[in-house]
Amino acid sequence: MAVRDFLDRFRPAAAPGAAAGGGVPADRAADLAAELDRVLALLDETEAHTESLRERARQEAADRRGRAAARADAIVQEAARRAATVRAELVAAAVEDADAEQTRAAADAERAARSLRQAAEQRMSGSVARVLARLDAITTELGGRPG
Repeated sequence: MAVRDFLDRFRPAAAPGAAAGGGVPADRAADLAAELDRVLALLDETEAHTESLRERARQEAADRRGRAAARADAIVQEAARRAATVRAELVAAAVEDADAEQTRAAADAERAARSLRQAAEQRMSGSVARVLARLDAITTELGGRPG
């Protein structure tokens, strides 16, 4: 029991003066309920305010998630574009290297063919001279005139 409740027992029921009839006892439960109703009404307002804050926070979070998803998509698209550019540059470099290698191989093949032609011409001229000398010898043996 609170001190206030205890002291309320000794409060006069009417104004000072002559004796009066018995007073109506105070309904402390009703008074406390009325006080509690006012506090609960304030809490209802606070609860409504917090719910509106929560709803705004949910909306803001949804907006941020949407912006983040859009930004992530843009980043992915930019990365794909850059990857395609790098891939194209690598293919171009590989084709350029292959062309240069082909040019070098063709030049090497041309030099080898020229060297083979020269060697063949040298061998052929010596072989032709030997064949002609042999033909002259055979013709002379057979009684003909040398060519």
